[in-house]
Amino acid sequence: MRGLFTAVTAILLAATTLAAQDAVRLIEVFRPDYQYRVSCRVEIEGTLKLPAGKDAAGPTLKISGTSTIKYDERVLSVAQGRVDKTVRKVQKMVFARKVGDQDQESKLRADLSLLVIQRIDNVEVPFSPQGPLLLGEIELVRTDVFTPALAGLLPKAPVKMGDDWPADFEALKELTDLEKITKGGLTCRCEGTDRVDAHRARVGFKGVINGVGEDGPAQHDLEGYYIFDLKGNHISYLSLQGIHRPLNAAGLSPAAICFSGAAVGRIELADLQLATLVFSQKLHRNFPRLCALFACLSISIRR
Repeated sequence: MRGLFTAVTAILLAATTLAAQDAVRLIEVFRPDYQYRVSCRVEIEGTLKLPAGKDAAGPTLKISGTSTIKYDERVLSVAQGRVDKTVRKVQKMVFARKVGDQDQESKLRADLSLLVIQRIDNVEVPFSPQGPLLLGEIELVRTDVFTPALAGLLPKAPVKMGDDWPADFEALKELTDLEKITKGGLTCRCEGTDRVDAHRARVGFKGVINGVGEDGPAQHDLEGYYIFDLKGNHISYLSLQGIHRPLNAAGLSPAAICFSGAAVGRIELADLQLATLVFSQKLHRNFPRLCALFACLSISIRR
């Protein structure tokens, strides 16, 4: 899921000189009642070649699009070490794209801004206690990267500058929206800590991933980095860009879609804890996706 813009924040972070250091532990624990805010913006651009007709070559369509997502989320429950249910207060969720000369837009209605997300087999299944969701709204939620899955980019042991490790399959599936990984992966590398702020560590990641999604076989060429807050023990920023290539039966790509994302910083709302607590108590008492090219993102998270 993703360059098409200039992200000032990313430039400032990339320009920061990183220092070598002793081994550091990068671990984020998503426990019940853990809460965070996500602010995400994605831009895509590419082409899609349609199948040839009987007497003519298939047309090539230009694709462009943006998505903006902002929400506060709280973990409700964890099963077998993984988050399986959250409650989410959405401020904005809008997807817009243009395929050829056709404009398309989808968004979550404002009066259904409270969502409960059930995580089942790497798929987000949402519902709202405020009313029934439309199929298009359910698909919108499913295309968003599930933040707890990003923990799969973190190392299992302490690391120091220059150390590398593979991202786990849960993170690969979440970033690519592939249901099955057939080959490839992401290699993460610790690039050191910030000389100015020693509480920030930067980790780069890069790789090519092949697999099968709802749209068929595809290849994702990804590159990005994240900033880990050593004091708060969480990923505070993630930037991702790359190319999504649908593959035909011969394993060749008739099209390529470039993507990239920008994120902005944010602070936690003072009333989030109270509002989420009330709804989570009530909920405990009662209780086809969009194209994979939209399953990419840049995230900024702050607790």
